Amino acid sequence: MKPAFKTSLLKLALIGALFYTSYGLSNHYAASLAYVPEIAFAWERGIPFWAWTIVPYWSLNLMYAAAFFLCRNACEQNRYVARLLAAQIVATICFMLFPLHFGWPKPPTDGLWGWLFDSLVAFDLPYNQAPSLHIALAVIVGAFYWMRFPKIRLPIFLWQSLIALSVLTTYQHHFIDVPTGALLGWLVLWAIPQHGVSPFRRPFGTQGRLKTSEASFCEAKTNAVSFARTSEASFREAKTSPETRSREIKIAMLYLAGAVLSALPSLFGGAWLWMLWVSVSLSVVAFAYLTGNAAVFQKQADGRLSAAATILLLPYLAGVRLNMAHWLSGKVKTAQVRDGVWIGSVSGISDDLSAVLDVCAEYPCPRYRGACRVLPLLDMVAPSENDLVQAALLLEALRRQHGKVLTCCALGYGRSAAVVLTWLLVYGGCRDLAQATAELKQARPQMMLPPETAKAVEAAAGCLKTSAVSFAKTSEASSSEAKTNKASFCDANRDS
Repeated sequence: MKPAFKTSLLKLALIGALFYTSYGLSNHYAASLAYVPEIAFAWERGIPFWAWTIVPYWSLNLMYAAAFFLCRNACEQNRYVARLLAAQIVATICFMLFPLHFGWPKPPTDGLWGWLFDSLVAFDLPYNQAPSLHIALAVIVGAFYWMRFPKIRLPIFLWQSLIALSVLTTYQHHFIDVPTGALLGWLVLWAIPQHGVSPFRRPFGTQGRLKTSEASFCEAKTNAVSFARTSEASFREAKTSPETRSREIKIAMLYLAGAVLSALPSLFGGAWLWMLWVSVSLSVVAFAYLTGNAAVFQKQADGRLSAAATILLLPYLAGVRLNMAHWLSGKVKTAQVRDGVWIGSVSGISDDLSAVLDVCAEYPCPRYRGACRVLPLLDMVAPSENDLVQAALLLEALRRQHGKVLTCCALGYGRSAAVVLTWLLVYGGCRDLAQATAELKQARPQMMLPPETAKAVEAAAGCLKTSAVSFAKTSEASSSEAKTNKASFCDANRDS
């Protein structure tokens, strides 16, 4: 239900009051200091002053306020408010801890442009520079309009780009404020996502994923699907083993070390400052492993990463792509294991496949027109029993409905192998893990099965087999009871 006008107006008033109060306090705090540094590159002297760009600069205020009344429901409005609050709080803290100022004089202006500049000077001081809150809000507000009005996304993108440019051409900010402001905006969008769970939450104690939706299982309408629905609660308490947790922490420490080393070149200044992007990217990956949370990568139902995750992880994603190209060089990207069951790399997805089960958390699927189901798992660590149970159930459901299914991860050697091995033990007729491994190695010789993963595979297969037997016995008992009741009913009718 669309929020009431009074509710929207009240929220706007409260957020607006917080904005001007906190922004003004940090401005006056910086003004009270004896010395406030200024960071500018020599080439910025060549940036022209375009008085007319004060219009797009000011337009962000209107878009900011109008969005409160354009929200379609309370959830959308609350998400928007939370994003604005998060950006405001983080930016204000940065302004207080690292005050900067803009010291270049502005050329004189008159007319409408002059009036708009005078209105800006009335409440703004040349402080509150990095990260540019204007840029952060342009990202957040722009994201709202991008999702709200999909038919006019190009004009929205162009106008938001003009707003971003205007912070330089109105002499409000130096260049260093722009990427730092954009970073803040994208971090907020990542922390408070449009869809799915926040990377700061781990819903059920596995790899931080929400359970695969019932709708995904219902499509196949099989006994396995019914089992998945009735037994889902029994898997919610699955915990990561101590060995896997230890490995996650070790990997996190390696990525953190990489983040620190990547940041060191930025001390030289200049173009080396872009290395901070690499550092942020690796820090996000480290956070995923530190929390054991695949939701950090924000892989969507269509196999793509969220826009925020893509921007933040772009340097890391480039490295993943190069790594995939190296390890898959001269090798087939996909291989058939059984009729209808294929294994391979996410880069091997093509439209000749009927369905795809993607368990790669960190890299997006290429565009694909078939049925795609996503169960993101972290790389280089053993999946939990819970993860493999869900994956095997979904693989079987997809196979029955679509026929040809590719189970894929980054290379098709690890996570996808664990899923297919579980399927072979439960549905493929393999008597033990050794037989299943031997069969899979014929199709995918490069597959890897660390001891901890082997334990998870056997545990998941055992759980599914035991539960399937219990399910069958329950069904048989229910059927017998129904027959008995029917016979009793018939006897009663004959007696009458």
